[in-house]
Amino acid sequence: MDPPEDLASFTVDGVKLTGVSFYDILSWEVDDEMPDELAWSQRDALRAAVGKKLIKHWITLEAPVKVSVSGEAERSFTLKINTYFGAESDATPHKRAIKTSDVFVYNGHSYIGYGPLDPSRFSSADFPASYQILFVDGCVSYNYYEKDYFPLKEGGSRNLELITNGLEAPSWKSGYALGRFLNTMLDGKQASYSDLLAAASATDQLRVVDGELDNEYSPEATPIKVSW
Repeated sequence: MDPPEDLASFTVDGVKLTGVSFYDILSWEVDDEMPDELAWSQRDALRAAVGKKLIKHWITLEAPVKVSVSGEAERSFTLKINTYFGAESDATPHKRAIKTSDVFVYNGHSYIGYGPLDPSRFSSADFPASYQILFVDGCVSYNYYEKDYFPLKEGGSRNLELITNGLEAPSWKSGYALGRFLNTMLDGKQASYSDLLAAASATDQLRVVDGELDNEYSPEATPIKVSW
């Protein structure tokens, strides 16, 4: 975590919880489980205690994988997912995420184009030289966060592809939809954009992919195998 935070202990209504694992935190939220020390009536207090330590923190999830390109010997890589919640209108987390990511996924308000992702707030120095995908999942993001990014990226659309929404995007099930998007992207099966958008269809609002027409990569010519 950045900044560092102790996720192994929480205090809820005076009750100290220790030895907590990240899987425990997930089970409390995803599986509706509760620590033995707490009653169900304290669920909101528990969520507040956890949320206070997670909001406005970078959380990095890592997984080791083996990658083989065109049948060559496998090489070791580490997949990293960096998450941040609570950025709101602060451009700093958004710029950090774009500068350090191959795939940038944003879910939140579009701010009618005047928010922290407004291309006018960025320069070419805010983008890495690597090939990137930017997925801006906000209301009518196609109107606000689209073609103006290409001039900022070295190589333009050859090194940048954009996924945006043509209509208002619902927040309900957005976490589920984007989770499926990432899972499909990272499952090692080289998903097409059709596969990726289908995976996130729970909140599909006329999504558009741009910049892919000059993508020279061919999965048939250069197959990539990812194993966990």
